[in-house]
Amino acid sequence: PLSTSHTAGQKKSDQCPLCKVEPETVIHFLLYCEILAEARRPYLQRILETCRRFRVSVDPDTLVKIILDNNHLPEDDKHHEVTTRNMVFKLHSKRAVILGGGLGIYTGNH
Repeated sequence: PLSTSHTAGQKKSDQCPLCKVEPETVIHFLLYCEILAEARRPYLQRILETCRRFRVSVDPDTLVKIILDNNHLPEDDKHHEVTTRNMVFKLHSKRAVILGGGLGIYTGNH
């Protein structure tokens, strides 16, 4: 869970624990956190190309909807679905490793 998604009563900051620049919202996590920029870049470029191909707006709110739900595209695009799923997993994995939680999953990378 992101910092802003903790339940009431928990004493946690909503500040992004990675960059410590702004609150860790879904938009920040998926699009803006600089610590995740390298992990995000190759996927986001492909996602933006898909948006251009379908002439879909790339404002942050729409872009997040398209990343989280393939149904926001005018046509079914399985390649896009795989790209977005992989991006979210990669960002989550990198976040977990940086914060010391790790995922305990062998990815073949050393």
